[in-house]
Amino acid sequence: MKAVFADSFYYLAIVNADDAAHEKAVRLSEGLRGSIVTTAWVLTEVADALAAPGQRSSFLALLDTLRSDPEVTILPPDEELFEAGIDRTHVGRTRSGLLRTAFRSGPWSTWGWMKR
Repeated sequence: MKAVFADSFYYLAIVNADDAAHEKAVRLSEGLRGSIVTTAWVLTEVADALAAPGQRSSFLALLDTLRSDPEVTILPPDEELFEAGIDRTHVGRTRSGLLRTAFRSGPWSTWGWMKR
């Protein structure tokens, strides 16, 4: 099965029913076949966006769900990954984040789960 990369745009849309992209993100989740890859940096961005006292429980519930799901890989912070993402920012920003472009062509594309 193919792995897909999930960025902060996706996670924020999932946890916020008022988000304009919520319904689309939910439909995408329901139809997803395969594994999900994200990074600790993405989750840090989500945590920051949900840092208000009334929203922290949403982030913690999301994090617990992701950590317990065998189909989710959370890549830890890594200097090589960080630098590759920075080097690829000139390729162009996507509506849902920078790392999608970097993930398609970085050194990790040779890892078994990240085939194009």
